[in-house]
Amino acid sequence: MRIMRAVLTREDVDWRFVGRAAFIILFAFFGFRDLELLVRVLVRQPLGLDFLPVWTAGRADPSRIYDFAYLTARQGWLYADKLRPFVYPPSALVLLKPFSLLPFWAGYVAFIASTSALFVWAGRRLGASWLMMLPSPVVLVPLVGQATFLVSGLAMMAMTLKKRPLLAGVLFGIAGAIKPQMLVLLPLALASERNWKTFWATGVTAAALALASLATGASWIGWLHALPRFHDLVAADVGLTATVITPYTAWGPASLLLTVPAAVIAVWLAFRSDNIPARVIALLGGALAISPYAMNYELAVIIPAVLAFEKRASWTLLFWAAVAFVPDAPVALMVALALLFRTFARPLAAPEPAMHAERA
Repeated sequence: MRIMRAVLTREDVDWRFVGRAAFIILFAFFGFRDLELLVRVLVRQPLGLDFLPVWTAGRADPSRIYDFAYLTARQGWLYADKLRPFVYPPSALVLLKPFSLLPFWAGYVAFIASTSALFVWAGRRLGASWLMMLPSPVVLVPLVGQATFLVSGLAMMAMTLKKRPLLAGVLFGIAGAIKPQMLVLLPLALASERNWKTFWATGVTAAALALASLATGASWIGWLHALPRFHDLVAADVGLTATVITPYTAWGPASLLLTVPAAVIAVWLAFRSDNIPARVIALLGGALAISPYAMNYELAVIIPAVLAFEKRASWTLLFWAAVAFVPDAPVALMVALALLFRTFARPLAAPEPAMHAERA
C-alpha cells in the first residue's frame, strides 16, 4: 500500500495524459468488440430482429398482439426459430405504429435513423462527446432494433429543459408510455425537487396516451397478463439470461433489499442538485438496478451522461473498465453504478457551466 500511495502521489506524473491514454485503450477495445458483436449478431439473427415484433404488432389484429404464438406466426417470413412477443404497453402502440405503415426494412431504417438522431442530440446537449456511440451497448441498440434510443433520448431531453417544465413533462410522459419501467423512479425524482408542473404534465401526457390506446383495440389487461409469461420465457432461455444485466433476474427478489434503497438515495440526492448528468445516471441507472428485466443494450441509457460527467470526474474511467471487462453482467452493472455514485456524490451541488440545458 505504501508503494501504491507513493506512485499515486507523485507530482511528476501527468495524470491527465494517463487518463486520456487509458480512455483511448478502452475505446479501442470497444471498437474491436463492436466489430465482433456485429459479426456475431448478423450470423445468429437478421438485422433489426427486435423491431420485427413492433412492426408486426402495428399490422396485426390489435386484440391479439399479446398472443405470443399468433404474433410469432406473423413474423415467420423473416424469423421463426423461437417466440417473438410484443411486450410494450398499448400506449406504445400509439407511438410506434406509424413505423408499421412502411415496408419492414424502410420502417426499420426510419425508426433507427430518427431515434439515433434524438439520442445523439440529447447526449450532445448533456455535453457528451461523439464517443458515446462507440461502447458496445450503444452499438447493439440499432443492430437489434430496440427502442432504447427513443426512451433515453426523450428522458435526457426532458432533464435538460429546466426552464420548460411542461414540455419536460410531455417528453417524460411519452418515454414512460413506451417503457414505463425505465421511469419508475421519476415520481420520487420530481417530488424531491418539488417540480410539480413537470410531475402533473407527465401524468396527464401518460394518461392521454393510455386513453388514446383504447382506440387501437389493444388490451391493457392482455398486456398485464403477458408480462409474467414474458418473464418466464426469458428465464427459460439460457441465451437470453446470459445477457440480462439486472440483479433481480440474476439473484432474485432479495436483491431489491440492496438495490431499491441505493436507487432511492441516489435519485433523491441527484434531483436535489443542478447536476444534470448525475440526474440521468441516478434516474435511468437506478431503474436498471431495480428492474425485473433489462438486457445488455439498455446500459446505453446512461452512457452519454457518463461521458459528459467524465470531463470532471476521473472515477468514471473505472465505470468503463467495469462495463468492458467484468464478465458477469449484473455484477458489472452494480459495480459501475456504485462507482458512479462515488463520483457524483461529492459535487452534486456544483453547477454545470458546460451544460447546454437551455440551448435552443
